[in-house]
Amino acid sequence: MARSGWAYTDLRYFKNLGGPTGSVQFLVSETQLSGSQYFVYSTASNNIGIGLTTWDGVGDMDVGRGLPHSSHKVHIVGDVSVTGSIYADNYIIKNVSTIESDGDSKFGDSSADYHAFTGSISVSEKVGIGTSTPAKHLHLYGSSGEVELRLGSNDKFSSVVQKSNAELIIQNASGGDILFYDDSAETMRIKDGGNVGIGVGDPDSALEILSTSTQLKISYDSDSYATLAVASDSALTIASAESGDITLDPGGSDVIADGNFLPNADSTRSLGSASKRWANIYTGDLHLKNDRGDWTVVEEADYLSVINNATGKRYRLMMEEIED
Repeated sequence: MARSGWAYTDLRYFKNLGGPTGSVQFLVSETQLSGSQYFVYSTASNNIGIGLTTWDGVGDMDVGRGLPHSSHKVHIVGDVSVTGSIYADNYIIKNVSTIESDGDSKFGDSSADYHAFTGSISVSEKVGIGTSTPAKHLHLYGSSGEVELRLGSNDKFSSVVQKSNAELIIQNASGGDILFYDDSAETMRIKDGGNVGIGVGDPDSALEILSTSTQLKISYDSDSYATLAVASDSALTIASAESGDITLDPGGSDVIADGNFLPNADSTRSLGSASKRWANIYTGDLHLKNDRGDWTVVEEADYLSVINNATGKRYRLMMEEIED
């Protein structure tokens, strides 16, 4: 029976004689192909199929009887081996498990090979550059021990370099700042000149921390720590979380206070103790006050005056010289 629009060979006759199925077949029945290998050519579309048992389209000539044909010019099921080059103006590659290459991104064998992508590349697993066994989503490896990742173009780029001695260098070669973000908010900035700002975008010192609460916390463990906090009036508070002392050790030099040295509450603190006393006290007028009295000792040229601040009365302390 003739098939309009099709040139075909019916191999049922050869199969009845017990001969081989063959490597080239046309339609075995009106709706199906069968055999070990299949080659089909549609005169309606000039499309070719190799290795298919069904088509991905419906034939224009035999829609009524459901005879299918390919919607692609060439449709191959199975492996394809090419010796030479494949050229295409547009191409789509999908469901690729492994790509091996001894060349550059064009998968060639020349240092001049390259490949340019327009659009996006999505990789669901891991990408290794310099390694065939990437440990993370993106794994860069250099056999020399030095790996560099550059972000940017031409001479305007930032780079992250791991040296062979395990040093990690973050560099902005274009001279800009290095910024760290949490979601959409900037948290830290390293200025071009080296100043570091935490919570501030324009640090004017080697380290500047901006916060309306405690700016610095130094910890030994979760319970033992000290804090430094600056209030809105620039008052600085150094606090210890537990009962530890705050020691000022200038290495044998002086601790200089440019202001009054005050206790945090009236009549609650001591200057020295019974076991740790000051060797000498150098002072001007000495003011003494407690719940029983209020006195001032004034040093005169040849004597001491004692003033009762409650009554205003003044007394002279006469002293007799003692010879050695």
